[in-house]
Amino acid sequence: MNLPERLKIIRAELGLSQRKMAIALNVAVRTWQVYEDGGSVPGGNVFESLANMGFNTNWLLTGTGPMRLENHDLIILGSEWTRVPLYHDRLAAGAGTFIVNGGGDDPCFFTFRTSWLNRKCQPKQCAVFHVSGDSMFPMIQDGDVVLVDMAQSNLQEVREGKIYAFSEGNLIRVKRLIYKGAGELWAISDNKQLSPDAPIEMSTFSLIGRVVWLGHEVW
Repeated sequence: MNLPERLKIIRAELGLSQRKMAIALNVAVRTWQVYEDGGSVPGGNVFESLANMGFNTNWLLTGTGPMRLENHDLIILGSEWTRVPLYHDRLAAGAGTFIVNGGGDDPCFFTFRTSWLNRKCQPKQCAVFHVSGDSMFPMIQDGDVVLVDMAQSNLQEVREGKIYAFSEGNLIRVKRLIYKGAGELWAISDNKQLSPDAPIEMSTFSLIGRVVWLGHEVW
């Protein structure tokens, strides 16, 4: 089962038409139809709204765990620490990786100090992903983990030169984004020898969020 199929299941669970589902999520009807058809991946605002409805965002993205949770994926541990879910889908720092259902049956979390998280992003719209590939080397290395603020998914608010996670067709990528020429959006790699800069295919593009933190092992 893929993401579009899970979105259809959620709508059926709520007993809503595509039009009413779009209204509930504050998106255009055509936008929701594209989500269900698999033409684009919803932005962070949609996942936040679905989480607020009680749906498990880890199940939404990876198909693992229960469809609904009594509590949200993001768990506050007292007031000092916050757990952010780790999604099994990998972001590609290379030619791209297919969006697939990740392995593993148990939800995993990264724990961050709440005060730090509040300064960096909107905690309820954050997620941690693994990265595959070395096209963003040396900034991001193969196997690193990144914290993505999915609240920063508005294309009009892209901060040029910053690193973003986004989908392009059936691929999820992590690259710097800049505008060139007459407002054309480009994906920029740090490792030019491995991956040349390339224009974004906007018809299949969806912004997931901005990378606000990364972690990697020291060898």
